[in-house]
Amino acid sequence: MPRTRRFRSALLTTTILALLVTGFATPSPAAAHDALVSSTPAAGEQLAAPPTQITLQFSNDVLAMGAEVQISDALGRNWVAGEATITGASVVATVSNGIPAGAYEVLWKIVSADGHPISTGDVPLCGGVSRHRAGSASVITPR
Repeated sequence: MPRTRRFRSALLTTTILALLVTGFATPSPAAAHDALVSSTPAAGEQLAAPPTQITLQFSNDVLAMGAEVQISDALGRNWVAGEATITGASVVATVSNGIPAGAYEVLWKIVSADGHPISTGDVPLCGGVSRHRAGSASVITPR
């Protein structure tokens, strides 16, 4: 094999290997979806009274469009007062006055900063009856 041909072959092989390594080593943007990082009330927290607000903290900023938070009781009533407020990666929902102690689920739907809707999460809040599903749990019981 002539010298130029070997050089081109080696250069081509090196280039292909470099592209393959670079392609596999760098994460694609689609692999890093935003997610719920924490909630307040936190998992396992004992509450003397129902909270006045629920805070959801996400891994990245949340867009204001299309954000929904619902605090549902066993009968499906929503105990959120007004619209949730969004500041960066934090979503805060105010709880309606007069919410009784009991079992609740905080359901949420947000649009992440990259434009993808995320609505797969819920945060069960428990009072008296334990309802554990995906998410964190808190207990609301009067003392």
